[in-house]
Amino acid sequence: MGGTVARPDRAARRVVAPRRHGHQTRTATAIGDDANTVQNLLRSKGTHGHDVIVHGTERGDFIVNGKITHPQQIAELVRENPFYNGGPIQLVTCHGASKAASELSHALGGVEVRNASRHQVDLDPRTGRVREWPEGRLGEPKLK
Repeated sequence: MGGTVARPDRAARRVVAPRRHGHQTRTATAIGDDANTVQNLLRSKGTHGHDVIVHGTERGDFIVNGKITHPQQIAELVRENPFYNGGPIQLVTCHGASKAASELSHALGGVEVRNASRHQVDLDPRTGRVREWPEGRLGEPKLK
């Protein structure tokens, strides 16, 4: 078996299939296994739309367990949640307003994406609404 072995391109190595990292509840779809993702899943109330919880980069890409993830994969996991009814979603993604929100909306067929932010975010434990951290974790959060 001689010849050249094809190597995957750089982008293909960076994309992760998130299925094994997805969590579904009545109010949310969360993708990722880290403590922040799980904590926000537990804070979800679903009062501002179906919460979609996934990390984001400053460039506006979705990232799961350290790897860039295509918005279509996130959309597929949302659609697979038996409790998602096709309504608006509340995006709990840092820097999601940079491009992730519009890409996810498109992947979901134009669904309304609420509370996307250009800052670091989490869910308020009392209200379940997105909080922005414009100055990072050292500053004070602001409700979106």
